[in-house]
Amino acid sequence: MMAEHTNTGPSGNEIPSRHWIAESAYTWLRLRPRIAHLCEGGQGPVPQRWAQLSLLLVNAPQKLWALGAQEEHQWLSRVLAVKLDSLPLEHQLCLPFWLWSRLVEQIGQADAERFAQSVLEPAPLDLRVNRIKATVQQVSDALQTAGIEHAPVPGLPDALRLQTKPALSQLDAFRDGGIEVQDAGSQWIAAMTAPRRGALVVDFCAGAGG
Repeated sequence: MMAEHTNTGPSGNEIPSRHWIAESAYTWLRLRPRIAHLCEGGQGPVPQRWAQLSLLLVNAPQKLWALGAQEEHQWLSRVLAVKLDSLPLEHQLCLPFWLWSRLVEQIGQADAERFAQSVLEPAPLDLRVNRIKATVQQVSDALQTAGIEHAPVPGLPDALRLQTKPALSQLDAFRDGGIEVQDAGSQWIAAMTAPRRGALVVDFCAGAGG
């Protein structure tokens, strides 16, 4: 299994890894209204409280000891113990009121709640196999050898969905251009438009821009 290197500071405490920090940033973006609400009772700079709680929501509670002083641990522990259903609906669903109102009006409250819950889930990590350089089976075998769990995406013959988020830069298939990170939604767009040779294609969000 591929593992990510972790560092320790002078005191021996673990320093958050790059993956931990990245996932925490995405967590803050998804849950910003909830995190801001929960951090109102803390002390110290507001951005610091946001960062601490976001880090813990990714790795709570086993990482609590690695963050801040003892008094910070106390309020963070209280925050982590808050029941989600005790919060106002706006903070449960993390949608601005204007958007929530329009969703309820257009699709009804039940479907609006299901939509809100779905967009709070972390996005999966999808790969697109570059068939010029590798086959799906070759990439699948390489991922299996590296201990990376994955599965095909139904309807997309070149797509593989990873169950974890490993350091892909360590894989030969990635370095050699055999795979690229591309969300299944983007792959569906290409499949559904089915451009032909000579067609004019304008891509407004061209992946990594490679």
